[in-house]
Amino acid sequence: MKNFFIEGELIENMKNLYVLGKTFDVITLNNLLEHVIDPNNTIDLALKLLTNDGVLIIEVPNDFSNYQFFLKENKFINEEFWLAYPDHLTYFTKTSLNNLLSSKNMKEVFSLADFPIDIFLSNVQSNYILDKSKGNDAHKSRILVDNFLNSESIEKTINLYAAMSKIGLGRQIISFFKKNNNEIQLPKQ
Repeated sequence: MKNFFIEGELIENMKNLYVLGKTFDVITLNNLLEHVIDPNNTIDLALKLLTNDGVLIIEVPNDFSNYQFFLKENKFINEEFWLAYPDHLTYFTKTSLNNLLSSKNMKEVFSLADFPIDIFLSNVQSNYILDKSKGNDAHKSRILVDNFLNSESIEKTINLYAAMSKIGLGRQIISFFKKNNNEIQLPKQ
């Protein structure tokens, strides 16, 4: 496992891999872009390391979503709880992430959301923003529902989370991108 681990500063390591001529078929930026000073530069470096037929997978928190604004407008929340400065420097929705990658000649080929834990905020009995003591129970419910869905059908759960991503509902967005002129072969459903 040590052979696959590089310790150090991300951007410098990416630049060094590029100088060495390294390329990868799959690059995953998992909960990373919201933390870096320059997401544009990070994606540019990742694309330099991606093979022509490679897949770039990006997972980011789904912040400033329409559902979060709905919650605030209807007074289910009294603050923009998703603001996490200084940890989060940039915020994304599915649309803004797609716009950023589209500007780099990348095309979304598949997208998923994860469990929309924010739905608990529309009920005073489970609103973990207005009452922080409810957060642990909301998390436990999320795990129970996720486990139930997957036990029923992983394929149908994937389809559900793909549909949720299309409407921007989910705490996280996970999108798969390829260069605009390349198609990805998804598993048959």
